[in-house]
Amino acid sequence: MLKNVQKWLEDNPYKKEIPIVRVDYSTHKDAVYKEEITPSKGAIVKLYHGKYYDYEENFQAHLFLHFINRHLYPIVLLKSKEDIDKFTNTTLEWEENTPFPSQPIPDYFKNYQMVTRVVAFVKDKSDLKSELQDLKEAALDSAIRNDLRVAKVTKKSLVDYYKKKMGDLWFDEYSHNSIVLFSNTENTRDTRYYNLDADNIPILEFLCKRSMAPVPKLNAFVQRIHTVLKKPLFIAFVDFNDIHSADQSRDLIKTLRILEDTLKYVVFGRIEDNESHTQRKRDIGITWDGLPTLAYSNSGLGNQCVFPQTHPLTLDNIHDFVKACLTGKFRSNFEFRDTFENTKK
Repeated sequence: MLKNVQKWLEDNPYKKEIPIVRVDYSTHKDAVYKEEITPSKGAIVKLYHGKYYDYEENFQAHLFLHFINRHLYPIVLLKSKEDIDKFTNTTLEWEENTPFPSQPIPDYFKNYQMVTRVVAFVKDKSDLKSELQDLKEAALDSAIRNDLRVAKVTKKSLVDYYKKKMGDLWFDEYSHNSIVLFSNTENTRDTRYYNLDADNIPILEFLCKRSMAPVPKLNAFVQRIHTVLKKPLFIAFVDFNDIHSADQSRDLIKTLRILEDTLKYVVFGRIEDNESHTQRKRDIGITWDGLPTLAYSNSGLGNQCVFPQTHPLTLDNIHDFVKACLTGKFRSNFEFRDTFENTKK
């Protein structure tokens, strides 16, 4: 990777603006730990206020420049209808208009499984300084997400135009201040806008949860969102194609979608059996082949729980299972409210 970085610096105009220093981890371990840097295969870039941000991609110049822009310029200012149309078009790679522009690479971008754009329409800028600061911090916290770019529109005539044009698709009836999320993924959630005048959930949580479908299929993009969200992740292992488990798998996902609204301190994701996940099941502690099942694993705390085969995956049982896992009270002899005998009655 170092050779790729060096070659790129020799061939591009950012030699002075982007200084890169090589640190040999094997001989500077104490300094690395002191700065609380987690060694990885990527470059470590010191960008903001003494904080280090870990670039985890394989090095490609345009991805690296996007990474830099998401940190140095976390919010794009959109000044025209043309800007807004381009930015909200999730089929196009966003072209950065900063001191560090990058050339779009359509062949690479078209393979993105997830593209998310967020626009804050703000008519009353002076009254929403705190909210705009929260949005900036949320964008910075989310900067490891290469699917996400955040922008704002503060020109009053533009806000009025889109308020009139889009109405309650983008705005609350009584507000001209809204954060709207655009995505190329199928998302069945009720709304993708955030009322800056009234909503009180953290903006970061809105950006994360509204980027995903309910109980999303886990992939690299979703995993990174979960990293940003920092909430316990419970994984449903399902199979929609097997005649013996398809109906139960669909029922489990429906139940988890209901629980998402009540158990707001956790997130749920799913892995489908047509993916190769046998080893991951074994690592978590699922020793049987039957599906569906549900598990929680926190490798950092050495904590993992597997929903037992001996009880049905009902709403009440899953609710109790989640709470018991997070409080450290789950044991093999844990008493569930529902048994298979109860569900037959």
